[in-house]
Amino acid sequence: MNESRNERAQIYQDVKFIQELVAIRKRKKLLIPTMSRRTGLSEEKIIEFEAIGSDPELSLIRRYTLALDSVTTTHTLREIREEIRDLDQ
Repeated sequence: MNESRNERAQIYQDVKFIQELVAIRKRKKLLIPTMSRRTGLSEEKIIEFEAIGSDPELSLIRRYTLALDSVTTTHTLREIREEIRDLDQ
């Protein structure tokens, strides 16, 4: 597949975004079974979501983020991505 530089950069940002959500989960000491109960998803689905290279649907990102007791407005998600981008520079 011929990915442009912008496409690769976006994929990188997406991966970093998911990694940051996982880091928040770990900082809050929330285990996979807890996330499973809070999201209503199987433990396998949570593990799949957290895997590097996963491409989750927006609804899954929202459920996961809500389980972290975080606000999930589009504006907030955009801010999180910008913060991650700033950290990488």
